Amino acid sequence: MGIRLDWEIESETSGAHTATEDPLVLRGRRRDRTRFILAFIGFVVAIGGVLLLGAWRLNESDQNIEQRLRDTIDAEVAALRVGDWNAFYSTQRSADPAWADTTDAQQRVYFDDIQTQKALGGVQLTGTVRALLIDGSRGRAVVETIKDGAPYVQTWFYWRYSDGWRHVPPDYTFWGEPQQYNGVRVTVRYLALDNAFAREAGIRVEGWINDACTALLQCGDFPHVTLTVLTDDSLSDARWSADNPWLLELPSPFMTQTRYDEPFTGALKQSVAEVIAQRLVDEASSDPAEPTANSDAAYLRPAIVTWLVGRFMQLSTDSLLIDSVARNYGDEAIGRLLLALTPDSQVAVVADAAGVPSLGELDVDWRGFLTWRLRLENTLFSQANENAYVALYAPQFDTLARGRYTTPLDPTLIPQGAVTQVIPDVGSEGTPQLEAVVFYTTPVGTQLEARVLFRLVGQTWLRAN
Repeated sequence: MGIRLDWEIESETSGAHTATEDPLVLRGRRRDRTRFILAFIGFVVAIGGVLLLGAWRLNESDQNIEQRLRDTIDAEVAALRVGDWNAFYSTQRSADPAWADTTDAQQRVYFDDIQTQKALGGVQLTGTVRALLIDGSRGRAVVETIKDGAPYVQTWFYWRYSDGWRHVPPDYTFWGEPQQYNGVRVTVRYLALDNAFAREAGIRVEGWINDACTALLQCGDFPHVTLTVLTDDSLSDARWSADNPWLLELPSPFMTQTRYDEPFTGALKQSVAEVIAQRLVDEASSDPAEPTANSDAAYLRPAIVTWLVGRFMQLSTDSLLIDSVARNYGDEAIGRLLLALTPDSQVAVVADAAGVPSLGELDVDWRGFLTWRLRLENTLFSQANENAYVALYAPQFDTLARGRYTTPLDPTLIPQGAVTQVIPDVGSEGTPQLEAVVFYTTPVGTQLEARVLFRLVGQTWLRAN
């Protein structure tokens, strides 16, 4: 490294120069950037404010539209509550001439019915809106009424005219989106409005099938059942589809007044129970053919269906014989009975299913069966079927039967009577017999008692007096 002279160092230093920006220009640029940022923020805030204002105005408009609909419903219910027909009718309107032609009479009947129920103290018009949906100019409301202490609802439809909302005919296209409940043995297809009903129906029907498996059939062989809930005015009860033997069609309960807390109830629930029970019995039977007319099988098979319906509905029925067989010999005896039952079976098949050697030893309730037998006599007489009539009597009473057929007892008595007690006994020849105590009510209201004797002949009970 050499020695550098002072003049060389000075020369290098004097040649260096540092460039700097004019402070005024720098401040201007910073000011412009700040202004841009503030302007951008202001723009965003302004746009957001406009959007928020629009959303608020839109929400306020929707709320106003909804409130006006609620006000219309309140006015309609208030008119029903005070019994003002003119005010009630002023809320009704339709562009459909056919509906307009009939609405006066229909709505008048509805209005008068409500007034009658009010007078009897059985209805409370709360007007509570349990559900409300607006789609453009269409409105749908589920409105509550208390009947005998239970909440019921009706689905009302509305249209927004220039002068406000008006009650219009049912709009079945405004029932909601398709939905589906999937169980193990049961599927339910329905629209959104029927959600609570469809799910309860699916759960109940699957429970019924599982319950019946214990007594009647092997569930592994039972096909999957599909329920479809329809908005069809012509459909009032459950029915199997003509196109699919395992598709059960149900009417939506919300087409009429229905229980809010228990939509799957009443007549519709019983209708479903009946068709399901009938199908279960058909599947469990070794011979599903219709029973021969007037045979004991013609009583036994429907009695099993009735017993099963009562089991599903948790109700007492008049199927006393079948109920007592299940109670005293187990549910499995009903399954064995169905397997053994043929279209012309006699009642002794019940003893076989129960594992009892003879009808005379069978511990069951015969009241329902013997009531059916006595009423069958009148049916056969009205059909002029003498041979079948006489066949209901023990052979040694053939002459008595033919004489009674020629000059019968008052045929109006038997249908109004019922066997109220059955006393098992043994006849003088050692033959088992049943003494039935029957009460009648005459056309003038007189109570009569009769004692009818039945004797065991072969495989069945035949009349012996």
